[in-house]
Amino acid sequence: MRKPPMAGKILQHLETLTRYRDVSLLKISLMSTLLTLTRVREVRLYDVLESESEYLLALSAWSEGEAVYGSNDSPLEEQILEVPVGSPMAQAITLQTPITTRKGDVTHTCHPIVLGGHTVAVFEYDCPSEINEQEQDVLDGVIGVFRNYLDLLRDSQHDTLTGLLNRKTFDQGFAGLLSSLGGLVIQSPEEQRHVVNRHWLAVMDIDHFKRINDRFGHLYGDEVLILMANLMRRSFRRSDRLYRFGGEEFVVLMRNVDEVGVRAKLEQFRHLVAQHVFPQVGEVTISIGYSAITATDSPSSVIGKADEALYFAKEHGRNRVCSYEELIAQGELSTSQGNQDVEFF
Repeated sequence: MRKPPMAGKILQHLETLTRYRDVSLLKISLMSTLLTLTRVREVRLYDVLESESEYLLALSAWSEGEAVYGSNDSPLEEQILEVPVGSPMAQAITLQTPITTRKGDVTHTCHPIVLGGHTVAVFEYDCPSEINEQEQDVLDGVIGVFRNYLDLLRDSQHDTLTGLLNRKTFDQGFAGLLSSLGGLVIQSPEEQRHVVNRHWLAVMDIDHFKRINDRFGHLYGDEVLILMANLMRRSFRRSDRLYRFGGEEFVVLMRNVDEVGVRAKLEQFRHLVAQHVFPQVGEVTISIGYSAITATDSPSSVIGKADEALYFAKEHGRNRVCSYEELIAQGELSTSQGNQDVEFF
């Protein structure tokens, strides 16, 4: 059977590349395409993480021989790498242009992915000799398609106003947390207390947000939401996943932290919000409910538990952090308690 010409192969791979709606699968498909259509080897894709004073990288997809692997979850803190100042990687990020160096017969390239004026990722790959013109055209074209398609996916997965992840992406992030539990099933509160590093979900709701909109108008209400998202980015770890679920409700997925640590982090954030001066509005407070995530949880069940703790916080003074497990242990909540009749405002 006659093999299709190069143009046909490229079209086939582009069809495969644009088939996915999941960013991690998109990355793996792209790397497989580059390995198939060019002579590049040892391909690695790094996500560039936001930081005030330095560039940070998280490996999100990589090749080993002809096989390609990827990570479908946020990186752990220990997996995040600093970029040496003046390195080819740093130059590619800052100059936003491919940087190629040679070591013997091997050509090493760092190829940045730029969206909205920011470098969001970098491809790093080696070639056993200098890349020829045809291969360069393929590389530039395929990476360009990836960049444009990634831009579309990011728009669909992030909240337009705040830039946080949106509700549609939550199930995927939650599944990633469950997969990292590695089959550990925790059934009772007594068993839960003996697990040191666990995963958690927190639901946060701005207190009296309707009053803010009614008194100051929706423009100032939107500004409060934007500033709240910025405070979240400053407060939580890079490995935590931050969501806006709609309205004034936000969700945080936190992994590999003990019970004392998650409580301290949420209290710290609550204090930060209360002390922040919001333009025109002044003081704003937030109520938080949180719950541990177990291997048997579904997204709806763990959100329901965190919601019950949030509703308790709202009904008992607001501007406080409540743990579902603590409330159950104290007899303040029952596992069958509903929350349909709670009025926030």
